[in-house]
Amino acid sequence: MPDLSFEIRAVWVRPFAVVPTLVFEMRIVNAVAEEEVFAAALRCQMRIEAMARELYWMTVAVPVPRFTGETLIEVPVACYEDHVTAAGKYFQTQKDGVIPLTFLFSGTLFYGGPDGVVRVGEPNWEREASFSMPAGLWQVMMDLYFPNMRWLAVRHELFEKLRLLASIGSYPTLDICLEELVGRALLVHA
Repeated sequence: MPDLSFEIRAVWVRPFAVVPTLVFEMRIVNAVAEEEVFAAALRCQMRIEAMARELYWMTVAVPVPRFTGETLIEVPVACYEDHVTAAGKYFQTQKDGVIPLTFLFSGTLFYGGPDGVVRVGEPNWEREASFSMPAGLWQVMMDLYFPNMRWLAVRHELFEKLRLLASIGSYPTLDICLEELVGRALLVHA
């Protein structure tokens, strides 16, 4: 049975993807060096190790092709600038330093037994990988995909009110309408 260990070696922003995407380079090593892993369908749960608590980020599917000994694979992670989730809020507040991440693995392994028969098993549930992601990488990615912009989720009813106000107030865009409203509110509270 394969005895896999995992190491996250690097992370970078994948430019020109459909959504903002971070790519983690992962090294997988089988301690049973001569045993061939035909394929693996891994699930990788990612957690942010925020100060004094764990913060679930997401779970991604990680297909692993055939290898013997060790392999390097890319783990693409689609990212969303979601200010509603705890993870989204956390990433937005981190500008300097590193973001400590933990990767937990489960899934299915297909490997060759000594008799040549294909066997099926699971990776050791105690295996995990830690990685310190540069905090500024999140902002770099969001600036690449959404230059000079940030997303704001609002309730449908509020959006419709803003759209109506923009049309009756002759604002050419919702952005200009919202900027005018915020400017007025700041003047009142100044």
